[in-house]
Amino acid sequence: MDNKIKKEINTCVSSIKDNQDMQSVCRLHELTGGVFRHIALRYLGNLHDSEDLVQDFWAEIFVIASKYRFNTNAFAYLCKTFTNMTINYCIKKGREINRNVNYIDYENIVSDNGSSVDNLILCSVIDSAIGSLEEDEKIIVQLTYFEDLTVREIAKMISKSKSQVDRIKKEALAKLKNKLAEYDTAGAVGVVQAEKGE
Repeated sequence: MDNKIKKEINTCVSSIKDNQDMQSVCRLHELTGGVFRHIALRYLGNLHDSEDLVQDFWAEIFVIASKYRFNTNAFAYLCKTFTNMTINYCIKKGREINRNVNYIDYENIVSDNGSSVDNLILCSVIDSAIGSLEEDEKIIVQLTYFEDLTVREIAKMISKSKSQVDRIKKEALAKLKNKLAEYDTAGAVGVVQAEKGE
């Protein structure tokens, strides 16, 4: 993230703190909103809970901004505050915290135009969707789309008929399509539809 954007985030948070400025809240959301969704997804691995937590964060933005110190990096402050909210949410709900998330490099999860955040969120959603598949479905998706094997090659490898592999693959793609539809990104759904030949 370049210094110009960091300065703009600092200005937005300061304006929210001092003036309760809604335009600054909207601009801050444009600059950082995707980052918080990404952090929540990394910890929770669940799109619905992540969205709820992000909404809670924005509902509390005036309180959060009121605790901001002007001599600190506002972006880092917001990210750390949100990370703590996420961990506390897990503890409160009695959920296991994803211990694989030891460190999130906040500086590198957003590019100047925010596109990398969307890509990271989409990757998190796809990872979560693949993780929810049955074991046979995971294997077939892996072999088809990551190792470029044909249905015939997969059938031989896992000792199933071609029709069984084809049926399992279609079921897996339908599940992935539904998960991506929950994410509500037309481009993401389009990727799965293209894979199915629709």
